[in-house]
Parts: sequence; C-alpha cells; structure tokens
Amino acid sequence: MPPFERPTQDLSTPQLRSTEAAIHIARRSVVRLTDEPSVAATRAQADRMRQRLRVAAAETILSKDPEPKEFFEAPARKVLGSDDPRWILAKETARVLAGAVLPHDRREGLMALAQQLGIRAFDANLIVAIVQDRARRGECLELASSTLELIPRPQGAPREPFALWITIAIVLAIAADAVLVSWLLLS
Repeated sequence: MPPFERPTQDLSTPQLRSTEAAIHIARRSVVRLTDEPSVAATRAQADRMRQRLRVAAAETILSKDPEPKEFFEAPARKVLGSDDPRWILAKETARVLAGAVLPHDRREGLMALAQQLGIRAFDANLIVAIVQDRARRGECLELASSTLELIPRPQGAPREPFALWITIAIVLAIAADAVLVSWLLLS
C-alpha cells in the first residue's frame, strides 16, 4: 500500500469518491512542495532574514547602552539633597527592592516611613513606582532625581499629638521625682 493512501473503503457514493480524490491530490501536492527548489530557496531566505533581524536587534541594544550601569552608580550631579524626604524614601525603596519587585510587607514598611517623613500616601506610591521603573530599566537611582522633583516636597513631618503628650508627661514625671527626692534628702 502506498504510504499516503488509506485502506480500502467503500467508495460507492459520489461524495466519498470526490472527497477521497481531493485528499489524495492535496497529499500529493504537499509531498511535491517539499521537493521543489523554491521551498529550499524560501527557507534559505527566511534564515537570512532571521539572521539580519538578530544582528539588528543586537546593534540596537548595544547602541542604547553599550555597558550596563549599576543601579546605584552616581552621575556627575545630584539634584535632590540628602535630607530631602523624597530622596530618603527613594533610597530606602531602592534598598529594599528584590530586583525590580517590591514585596507587599516591604511596601507597607515604606508607606509607614513615608508617613513619618510627612509624605502623602499618593506621593509615596509615586516615588516607589519611579524607583521600580528605574530598577526595571537598569538605570541608576540618581537619574530619577529630576522626576522625583516633580512630586511636591512635604511641608514637614506631621506631629503626632500622642507622642507630644508622652514627652511632656515624662518630663513632668522626672521633675516631680527630682522635687520629691530633694525634699526627702533635705528634711
């Protein structure tokens, strides 16, 4: 039996005969296509095009950044001061990143730090997103300083009334103890 023919079937109906003939012709044309020289030429051309695309992609990558930079590599000038709350949060974000990913528990810690620094939650999330984007692109953190300047500078850390009252209570307790100790020693 030839390799591309089915075992004998009942070809009594005209529809089955035409279907079998169509399948046989289609199989012959597929077999013939692989033997034609035009297929080999087309494959060779496709291989050449793939090679050109690989070379073009490599040249594009190398032309953009011939030597990859370290994430913390410092450029010539620094725009934000080291005491700027936005910069402090950005550096802490870069420190706790796992690659370009920030785990949820670390994000919560960064949001608590932002609150202590007086940065609004929305602005803190923007700073985290900017640092993550720079890390994803492999750029140094200092290149993000111009973008971080677009975020409004916080007016100062918010004062927590509870901490203020605790401080006052401790100072008064120490003063009262000093008065009592001096009274006991002098009487």
